[in-house]
Order: sequence, then structure tokens, then C-alpha cells
Amino acid sequence: MRRRSVKSMQRFYNRLYPFYGIIEKSLDATFERIAAECIATIPEVRRKSALEYACGTGLLTFKIAPYFNSVVARDLSQKMLASARRRTGTISANIQFLQGNLLEIDEAFETYDWVFVACGLHLFAPEQGTAILSRLLGVSREGVVIVDHIRRWNPVSALIEWIEGSHYDTFVKTNFREVAECIRARAFEEQLIGKCSVMIFRK
Repeated sequence: MRRRSVKSMQRFYNRLYPFYGIIEKSLDATFERIAAECIATIPEVRRKSALEYACGTGLLTFKIAPYFNSVVARDLSQKMLASARRRTGTISANIQFLQGNLLEIDEAFETYDWVFVACGLHLFAPEQGTAILSRLLGVSREGVVIVDHIRRWNPVSALIEWIEGSHYDTFVKTNFREVAECIRARAFEEQLIGKCSVMIFRK
């Protein structure tokens, strides 16, 4: 697989954002289900806060925002964020979009109740992914939710991710239960919802 650097990835997504509507349409129903099945069941969720990294144009952000009291969504691409901000006023007022890099997480310990990463963890090498999950678990008070590729190798996904320059090939082989033990998550669960794998690391 070809790999992109962080700067290369930023340039790539700044160019890709006009076409993200196609991705949104393909995942809209799945993300709606994820919000309804995973977020709505959190006790007293309306009093809680959420942080999302790799938010892109707000694909998952706008699905989870109605359930939480507040949401901060961060992404590396300025153009993705600009696209998301343009939609905020017509969809939800409790979202703040900020630039952010998963390799430079700067939130303090236990700042947010729940932390999300949608379609972003597969961009990183396994050792980077483990470090990212450990840092995000520290930022959360209750847990981390990862929404990403179904972890069965797929030739179409592999081709797309080769173009993207991700670590899809190693992501689909990763034993995330072992990763959960490594980062000392209290509990771990993984389920398939629509077109995505949903992994929950509980603190």
C-alpha cells in the first residue's frame, strides 16, 4: 500500500471535499442507525458532551449532535471544516468546528464525556492508532467510539484506500480487543451496523 504523510493527507482532503457529498449519501442511513442504536441508549446523554476527531464535512457530527448537550468537531482539512460550518446554522447550533490533528491531540484529561472518530483511524499505522486511542481514552470520561470500515478485506475499499494512501491493509487485520487491553479500556465491544464497523472502548 502507498502511504501519505500528514501534510500530503491534508492537501488530499482539501482537494477531495467537493466530492464528499457522494460519500455522505452512501453512509447517511448507516450513520443515522449508529446514532439511534449507539448514542440514544447512553444514560442522560442530553446532559453530556462529545468530541469528534476527523469530522470531515460533518457526516457523523450532525447525526450525533441532537443527542448531546454540546459537540466539538475537529479536522485537519480547512476546506472540509469550512464546508461543515456552512451547514451548521441550518442543522444544529450546539456544534463547534475547529481544526485538529489526531497526531497532536491537545485536549486535557477527561475533558469530554464521549469521543468519536469516524472513518479516520484506518489512516494511521497500527502503533500510531494504538497511541491515538490511548490518548483519546484519556480525554474521555466514559469512552471512545470508532466508526470505520467493516474489518473484512474488500477489493473496492482496498483500491480506494490505496488512492487515499491509508493503512487499510493493516487496519482490517488489527485485533482491537488486544488494543483495548493494551490501552486499559475497561470494556470493548464491536458490532457491524450497516456499512460500518462500530468499536466502543469504555473507560
